Amino acid sequence: MGNEKATINDTETGQNDENQKEIQYKVLLVFYHGGPFGDGKIYAEVNEDMGGTGRIYSSIYNYCITMGDQVKGAVIAPAYRQGPGVDTGATFLKNNYSDGDLVIIYGYSYGGDNAVNLAEEVSHIPIELMIIVDSSDGPGKGWTVDMSIPDNVKVCNNYYQDNSSGTSSGSGKISGSSKKGSSSDGSSSSNGSSSESDSSNSPGSRGYPHTSEGKATVYNYLIRENGVTHGNIQDIVKERVELVMKSFIMLKRLSSHNRN
Repeated sequence: MGNEKATINDTETGQNDENQKEIQYKVLLVFYHGGPFGDGKIYAEVNEDMGGTGRIYSSIYNYCITMGDQVKGAVIAPAYRQGPGVDTGATFLKNNYSDGDLVIIYGYSYGGDNAVNLAEEVSHIPIELMIIVDSSDGPGKGWTVDMSIPDNVKVCNNYYQDNSSGTSSGSGKISGSSKKGSSSDGSSSSNGSSSESDSSNSPGSRGYPHTSEGKATVYNYLIRENGVTHGNIQDIVKERVELVMKSFIMLKRLSSHNRN
């Protein structure tokens, strides 16, 4: 996961105190992994249950630390109903967002729907970048998937495959009730032990093209690599997803320095 330990809900920076005074923004990361078997809470720490979502989160978090950016993040385990995960993400953003901050939202599989619904819930907060990876409701065949990107999202990259593979990445384990604690923004957190993390394992799991409600720029990328499935698509698109996120963070950093 890199040289630095990725954390949840802690603002950190790689800069010294003098340089830190120049920072006028934070990078806010809200990530949803797959599978509707969580409690809709923020993970207390990065762990293997997060699967491919956790690996991408850790890479981007550590990149921010290395480059001296202030960063605050949350990885959320979606619940069966959309409400708990969306409310948790909205609380995190409302408690931490300040004008000028860079907000990046990521959602895989069932978490993709949470990501879109979160953006709708915080319509007053600009979302610079949204990444959707194979947003799916399994046997629902897209019936419950929100594929319409709201106007407060500037750019949405949607990576999907159309093979109804019915398999997912992640540990796929359920082990008792989750332990909870309080995070720095006042919302509850979970260690993720009760969630079938990053996994849906539902027949018919596949992604779909998304559309803009008007202002959002939406790019749909149909992934056709040999052997791509719902379960491995995160690993297949990991490098390109990280490159896009890092590019947005770098552009934010450069524009901030130019203003200073």
